[in-house]
Amino acid sequence: MGKVGNQTETVADALAIKVQKKLKKVFGHIDPNQQPEVCPIRDILAPVTDKWSILIVLFLGGYTRLRFNQLKKM
Repeated sequence: MGKVGNQTETVADALAIKVQKKLKKVFGHIDPNQQPEVCPIRDILAPVTDKWSILIVLFLGGYTRLRFNQLKKM
């Protein structure tokens, strides 16, 4: 334990400060008031990551032959 001003710093406090410094170093350049830059991978993944697309991909991967009406019934 170390003394900081009038307070005693615990190991947990020192660890919290260390984590905050690392987070600031990694994410300090990001402005929370501005929209993030457009990410091209989001444009690619958006159509196939909704709940129905994932189910369709799972069914198509599980069957060797699957017709549209069979898929629709499932």
